Amino acid sequence: MLYKLWPDESLLPSFRPTFESYLVQVEALSYEFASLMSEAFGLGPHGLDRFYDDMTGRTMQHRAKVVKYPAVKDGEEGQGVGPHYDAGFLTFLLQASPHRGLQVQNLAGEWIDAPPIPDTFVVNIGKALEFVTGGLARATSHRVVSPQAALGEEATPRYSVPFFQNIGLDVRLGEHVLEFPPEILALRDARGNVAKTDSVNFSEFDREPSGKVNLIGRVKSHPDVAQMHYPELFKQYFPDGLPESGKGSARLFDLILILIVRPVCNIEDAGYCVMLDQRIASEQYDGTNWLEFKTKIRAAAKQRGVLGYLDGTIPCPPSPAEVALAAAAAAALVQGTTKGSPTRPSTPTPSPTTFATAYWGLTTPTYDEWQQRDAWTQGLISLNVKNAIGLGIKLDGTAAETYASIASIKDAVSDLGCITAEAELNAIKYNDGSDMDEHVATLRTAWIKANGQGAGITDTKFRMVVLKSLPPTWLPFIGSLYAEPTSTGVIARISAHSKMILSIVPGAGASLKALSTSTSNSKLRNPHLKCTNCSKPGHELATCFQKGGGKEGQFPEWWRGKKVGSAAQTTASATTTHVAASAIASTNEDSFYAFSTQHATSVTARNADGSLKTFGDSAASDHYFAARADFHDYVEEARMGETATGEKFRILGRGTVRKVSVVNGKRINISFMNVLHAPDFTHNLVSIGRLDRGGYTVQFGGGKLRVQP
Repeated sequence: MLYKLWPDESLLPSFRPTFESYLVQVEALSYEFASLMSEAFGLGPHGLDRFYDDMTGRTMQHRAKVVKYPAVKDGEEGQGVGPHYDAGFLTFLLQASPHRGLQVQNLAGEWIDAPPIPDTFVVNIGKALEFVTGGLARATSHRVVSPQAALGEEATPRYSVPFFQNIGLDVRLGEHVLEFPPEILALRDARGNVAKTDSVNFSEFDREPSGKVNLIGRVKSHPDVAQMHYPELFKQYFPDGLPESGKGSARLFDLILILIVRPVCNIEDAGYCVMLDQRIASEQYDGTNWLEFKTKIRAAAKQRGVLGYLDGTIPCPPSPAEVALAAAAAAALVQGTTKGSPTRPSTPTPSPTTFATAYWGLTTPTYDEWQQRDAWTQGLISLNVKNAIGLGIKLDGTAAETYASIASIKDAVSDLGCITAEAELNAIKYNDGSDMDEHVATLRTAWIKANGQGAGITDTKFRMVVLKSLPPTWLPFIGSLYAEPTSTGVIARISAHSKMILSIVPGAGASLKALSTSTSNSKLRNPHLKCTNCSKPGHELATCFQKGGGKEGQFPEWWRGKKVGSAAQTTASATTTHVAASAIASTNEDSFYAFSTQHATSVTARNADGSLKTFGDSAASDHYFAARADFHDYVEEARMGETATGEKFRILGRGTVRKVSVVNGKRINISFMNVLHAPDFTHNLVSIGRLDRGGYTVQFGGGKLRVQP
């Protein structure tokens, strides 16, 4: 029999309502955490729901304890709890005092401390979760050592508050097979195996229901307790009597309180058992952040099971007084003793108050359950709004009316709102060197906002919006992304490319930003001036470099245009800036190549026949070859090119390069047209963007580059 022996209110004021509220919150946390683990396993957010009895609580029982571990005097040995595994799915342990004591056993069998960290939980995986995941989630062998005081100091007790999340007591895990993705299973196989454990293992999950396995686990972990209270079961697993390791090993703690917790709450005075999910001030609704607020509020309501109260789809049932009145009226009509509608009694006798005893998502609550849950849902909204009165939010009705007073305005769709939202989305542009993740988050937020106004932007269209948001410096790389069918694929590749740039090239962010600014976003120093010689803005006749100007032919070093009349530049010079993202001059051999994971010491190594190696470059604007002997139809065109980091290199000409490749025993003749001759390079570069524009398909994988027509 389970007795509810709460401490006297005068001894511990508010202990019971505080602890009941804590239990409700940590239980909700346990479901959310299990959902995240399910996603990490590749099962989706609901992959483990089947084990929770649909959260109805009919057979599922969680446990919670408040435990005091008495201090041990200096020099004495004490064991709070011996080595063991937890039986259920997850354990959430609040180490409520600063004492060390919890220890876990690593793969080598060594005991290591798990010191308390304020405001955190220790989350422990139980044997049931290990069994059903085939060892993907590995249960943790752990123990508790009683606290000891330092020399000369008085020892104080250690307190901990564990919450044991269990599954349906009737669930037989051996009847459930979960299918995991191969890449997830590969992580398990590469992790290593347990070499040694001091804990008693569980081996009954394949044939016994979860509840019995849980009890067997308690017997194995605490044989001295089982010998007293479960003698028959004790003899079954310990036929030779109490093992030496089990004598008193689990008795050196004081159990202050133990509760059996059913989902949400099964306790009396349940009005105390709910603590609202109040957001920090920066996340609260202030009239401008409706989209973020709406997403988080609906997520919190869904997690609690009260979306129906938020949307108004769960109606309020009749009150007990109304039910009694209707029953009396029906009985009177049957007896033929009434005329018209019965009068309402002045003091109806209501039925005993009942509170939530099951998952809040049930669509047929009692009157009292509905009132409690609707009030909680309304508080979820009102307590997360900075100025409810000033924002005109309705607070004197139901939760659905409160929510609708905001949503009816903020979710209103209009043609003007749609046009404005689409324009805002298309106006978002990425600047080289800035945070790509932040850019993507801004795009996604604007996308959802636009669709909320009825724009109907599909994922395929959003994919193109993402590509159009990139600057001109990304054009060579963008060409290889058109084959990606989804926005997720495009975002993954541009994010990886951006991170690679910033990690491989020191200062690449600043260099790229400067390059982008100089090539596409340059601003005139004197926009109010206009030259009467060349008719261009930004300068006057006296400072004009063009023919007829005051500084004719005196072009500065930063000038990128055609230098008419300059002896240093021929009239054949083009205005195009040739960018080789991976190119580094051979005098800088200690640098990493931009947009490349290869170090100079590896790429400078030649092929077996003495020829230079050739690399595919996703950001190069042209093909570059270093050896003059590789060229046919050569045309001399002297100019300068530059890398993404601003380094200069020489370009002496252009022409056709022909190469022979042997694939599967077949000789393939390859011709590269309009290749630039860059003699300072220590390797050759093939532009992926040029190949893509030529209609070729480029695939990366296994350290190789495959090109198909």
